[in-house]
Amino acid sequence: KDGVIPDCRYVTNALQEFVREIRATRTRTVVKDVLEFFVSNGFITVDRSNNASMKAGLRAVQRFLLRKGYKRGKKKGSQNYRLKEHIMLMRDKYVKQMSEENALKT
Repeated sequence: KDGVIPDCRYVTNALQEFVREIRATRTRTVVKDVLEFFVSNGFITVDRSNNASMKAGLRAVQRFLLRKGYKRGKKKGSQNYRLKEHIMLMRDKYVKQMSEENALKT
């Protein structure tokens, strides 16, 4: 399904930065936080007085997070988002390879 949140690198990078900032304080990142971040940055518009609009916005954010490789975790009735394990491993492998290549060039 085509998303209502723009699928571009700018939005993805902004989301990644937001999640990193939240997780740095060891606070759980929930979909309502991500929705609020998207609304405040103008990536999505939601009518907060309309319950159906809020639910649709939450579903849109959930779909977007799944497409971007974030997984839902459960901890005592609450859910948080983080990158999937295999994506983190591939990213770390890539960064290590690139840093080794840069070290060889210098």
